[in-house]
Amino acid sequence: MFYLVKRSETLVLPPHDINPSIRFNITNQLKSKFEGQVAPEHGLTLAITQIEDIRANGIIDVNDGSVHFLVNFESFVINPKVNDVFPGTVTGITDRSFLIVSCGPLSCLVHPDQILQGTYTFEPESSQFVHQYGTSPSITQGTTVWVQVSSDNFNANNTIIGSIVKVCTNTIQHNMGE
Repeated sequence: MFYLVKRSETLVLPPHDINPSIRFNITNQLKSKFEGQVAPEHGLTLAITQIEDIRANGIIDVNDGSVHFLVNFESFVINPKVNDVFPGTVTGITDRSFLIVSCGPLSCLVHPDQILQGTYTFEPESSQFVHQYGTSPSITQGTTVWVQVSSDNFNANNTIIGSIVKVCTNTIQHNMGE
């Protein structure tokens, strides 16, 4: 789910960034370009961790004096795969009874039929999901749950699709065996 990924990117620096702080300027440009963004082949970039190599490509733009650099760097990414499981907190219930679960830097959208294999029903008057036999806790905003990824495609809001496989009775219960 979490990976260190080696990547390469050609960056264009304006003349005012070609100075003794060039490494700092390149790092800032990489951070603003990649951190918090989803790349289909890598997942969501959480942090640029290391600049490994900076090479000038020998291209200077004659119109504005900017210089092109090939930068090899390492990034820390989250790229959940189908069937990965992780904890999250219910942050909302949509008007169509979908659950929105916050899982750190990601959000997970859960269809009502994907809550513990359909054993919960939505009660609109109380805005909560109730277990059909009353043997498990209700699900409301703030409930801690375990989410299983059912699609590894991100959308523009860093949202994935998943199902709830466990509802915790309190926020400290993070061991799947409990």
